[in-house]
Amino acid sequence: MASREDSEIASERRKRTHANYRDNLKDILKPLAGGVLKRDRVVWFEDGNIVLQAGGVAFRVYQGFLAMHSEVFAGMFSVPQPKSAEQLDGSPVIHLVDHPDDLRHLLSALFINKSENLYVWARADVDKASPLMTHKRRDAIAAVNIGRLTGIASILPVALYMCCQLETEIIVNGFKRRDGRREQLAPKDIMRCLNARKTLVHDNVVSATRIFAPVTSGGCTSPKTCTVSLVDLLHGQVRYDGALNDYRCLEDWVPFLHFDNPNYLALCDDCQLLVQGRAADERERLWFRLPYTMGVEVDDWME
Repeated sequence: MASREDSEIASERRKRTHANYRDNLKDILKPLAGGVLKRDRVVWFEDGNIVLQAGGVAFRVYQGFLAMHSEVFAGMFSVPQPKSAEQLDGSPVIHLVDHPDDLRHLLSALFINKSENLYVWARADVDKASPLMTHKRRDAIAAVNIGRLTGIASILPVALYMCCQLETEIIVNGFKRRDGRREQLAPKDIMRCLNARKTLVHDNVVSATRIFAPVTSGGCTSPKTCTVSLVDLLHGQVRYDGALNDYRCLEDWVPFLHFDNPNYLALCDDCQLLVQGRAADERERLWFRLPYTMGVEVDDWME
């Protein structure tokens, strides 16, 4: 169940959204006068059964799945459409007042890259793009706002985590979009990010102490050398110059270990595998705790 604060933020945003849709229902459901819809290159399923249009861009998706995950869309789909309603490739077209970038972020998160899956997120992060978006890191702010707007809690932990990686000024003040509007977090989500940063730094340090604990593998072929190497690896990370003083506690350790790291390379094969296993376990542990760390509640996280 969502916390009271989460519910208040989501409820307020949904109230404004429902009011907006009621006031503009005729504009939302009517065909785009004289316009030509452009199929989105990212979110377009050939076997989809409904087309969402925003700003002249069309997204073909699955109505039942979308309604199941969003109260806003469920309510919208419950409105009977006229017989003369516009269709595209045999699917009804729903015209929305949203910016197409906003809609793409939401639909990508729901249909393409499920953000509650660590390994899906990790593969996307290697390419320097969150699974919530295909543009800049600061678009995480839009992802948070969309999650609040639609009541889709499952995208909030990762989106808020990505916001923590932004410069403090952007977290607090947001940024100006291409259309001139300012995208910014709600005050309570700003505080979530600022408070979570301390936890993320702490988690980084704790993970390092566990990954490089000077206890060798049971099959270690060079206990003395491996013990010294593990100690050196630990001291190389947990030191007073702030080597781990950042918020990327979900980063993959393995590329770092293999990148010209003599202490890691000095470990025997069994101890290298031991360290890799510890790193994977730590990453799983932090991922499991991510909703709690970011101050949100998500039903069935990781299921």
